[in-house]
Amino acid sequence: LEKLGDEKFAEGEIKGEIKGKIEGKIEGKIEGKIEGKIEGKIEGEIKGKIETARKMKAKGYETEEIADLTGLAVEEIRAIDS
Repeated sequence: LEKLGDEKFAEGEIKGEIKGKIEGKIEGKIEGKIEGKIEGKIEGEIKGKIETARKMKAKGYETEEIADLTGLAVEEIRAIDS
């Protein structure tokens, strides 16, 4: 009877370990997708700001005004080719 209990315990341990691994993989994939979407969105927003700053520079806006309106740093705007 004690042997049967040990077998059940071992079986439960194995099932728990497998379940944990599966849940961990699923959580990892979800986290990765979320992080990727966030990074992509941020990257897109920055590219949009840079493009707006480029156009503003081409139209003769002052660097400080571009920085104020786009949220980009003055140094970033100065590095942009118009």
